[in-house]
Amino acid sequence: MEIITNKHGIPLLGFSHNAFVSTIGSPSSSAATPPNEDAETFDKNKIYPWGVGNNFPSDAEETIRKSAVLNSGLKYKLQSILGQGIFPANVTGYKDNGEEILEVIEDKDLQKLLRGRMIRRYLTLGIRDTLKFGNAFPEFIFNEDGTQITGINIINAKHCRWGEMEKGVIKHLFVYGNWKDGVPSKKGTYKKIRVLDIFDPLADLQRLKEAKKLKGISVIYPLRDEFSNNDYYPLPDWYSAKEAGWIDISQKVPAFLKKIYENQIAWKWHKA
Repeated sequence: MEIITNKHGIPLLGFSHNAFVSTIGSPSSSAATPPNEDAETFDKNKIYPWGVGNNFPSDAEETIRKSAVLNSGLKYKLQSILGQGIFPANVTGYKDNGEEILEVIEDKDLQKLLRGRMIRRYLTLGIRDTLKFGNAFPEFIFNEDGTQITGINIINAKHCRWGEMEKGVIKHLFVYGNWKDGVPSKKGTYKKIRVLDIFDPLADLQRLKEAKKLKGISVIYPLRDEFSNNDYYPLPDWYSAKEAGWIDISQKVPAFLKKIYENQIAWKWHKA
């Protein structure tokens, strides 16, 4: 009998001339990503690695790319959540069945903002990175006097790493283009950005404004899967399917069916 296993050696499928077997459920031995490693230090800064070898986003993207089912499913989910975008409205009451009664806000500037490319891009990329990696990193950019947000940018999650927690709070995000080869070795090759307090970002933003610390800077407003208990990098929803072996199976099925057709589906129990 030929047995197909995943990269951890866990059996997934088995077949021979007169038998076909498969496994079910999640294996008791852990195929999950090991806990994050200790913080890494560079240029008097500390970052917390994202997964094994500090390379989770690239590894996850490779897994998604190789799985047609996962790739298509995540893209469909993104498009479903995104829909037609955001429409400004006030809730003026509720119907007997609990449905909200909405009143459209007739503000041309607000409507133009919400229908513009910047917000559309923010929604698209924010949903994309949250679905693919479990984390997204929106950057709010302020004007020179720190009184108004002039832009919202989603930083590619592959380039982002959290600084180590200080008294239970992550205060900085580090952006660097080549984490897979290690931490930055030169000054000026990375960017350090202030992170809003995830427990009460609005209050934190107000404190920064009153202290006049928002002039000409940007801040990070974290987006993450709050169902996870991971303090740094929650795993995306699809990762449990990977741990159980289902993604490996989805990648094997096309090759398995191709081999069946090459052999003219010549199973002993096959009925013409």
